[in-house]
Amino acid sequence: MALGTRSLVLRRRLRIADQIRREGVVRVDALSRQLGVSTVTVRSDLAYLEEQGLVLRSAGAAHLRDVPPVQAVSPSGFDPALLRQAARQAPGRGRLLLGPGTLTDHVSAHLPHSPALGLVLMSLDAAQMARRLAAGSVEMLGGALDAAGRVHDCPAALHNVTFHPFDVVMIEAIGLTRDGLVLPLGAPAACLRVAAERAARTVVLMGPDHGTRSAAQAIIPLRLISEIVTTASLGALAADPLRLAGFRCVSTPADETRLFVNATDRQVSPVSEPPFPDSSRACRDAGAPGVLQVR
Repeated sequence: MALGTRSLVLRRRLRIADQIRREGVVRVDALSRQLGVSTVTVRSDLAYLEEQGLVLRSAGAAHLRDVPPVQAVSPSGFDPALLRQAARQAPGRGRLLLGPGTLTDHVSAHLPHSPALGLVLMSLDAAQMARRLAAGSVEMLGGALDAAGRVHDCPAALHNVTFHPFDVVMIEAIGLTRDGLVLPLGAPAACLRVAAERAARTVVLMGPDHGTRSAAQAIIPLRLISEIVTTASLGALAADPLRLAGFRCVSTPADETRLFVNATDRQVSPVSEPPFPDSSRACRDAGAPGVLQVR
């Protein structure tokens, strides 16, 4: 690369870094228009800046590393690969309801940049992120908010999920029993169950419960679930009970995640990857119990 060209590239990258520093989040297509270069060039510049530890890339945008929604992708320390896999299960168009949760609140940062995909949210934290990143419409599910800024079970929220069904509902769970998936403490269980019953597909992100498991916590029946996304370690523990419930484990682009698909659900989106040839090796732990409490 000639010295003059190298200098031009460096100045452009510094300009991009400065704009992201000022605005917090910047979209690739917006940078392409402003700088008069292709989106391929912008992505190359952002990849360089990410290698330097200055920005993070996701879903057609770039963020400062110290922007809270990106830095706090998961307090549990989950790899962003879990959220990226969940985002792959989202539709390219239609209406997606994101239930409240530590993981689901951050899925929007990894969703495809599609003007045809409308988001309906149940948490103010999720709304703050989505309105900066989403290409399509962003709405809050009507209803009362709790102290954490999340929609809770109330007549207005139940009315909205009953009479305005969604193409896909995404729910967070913290454990698995013979009866179904355990919701986090305080989750709007009635709303989420109705939404899952009426949605074309329901995708669950399963994470740890951090010791908050309670006998009073609500359950979403497995028959309502289309797909379950979890980590490889949790997937190994859950494989046997999920297999008995009619789910099959399929391969994913990231080794650290597992995707379980309800083989009896005709609404599940096609999975391009083949099933693991030996689920006992890839997904199961021989000593996995029939009832799993993820901690």
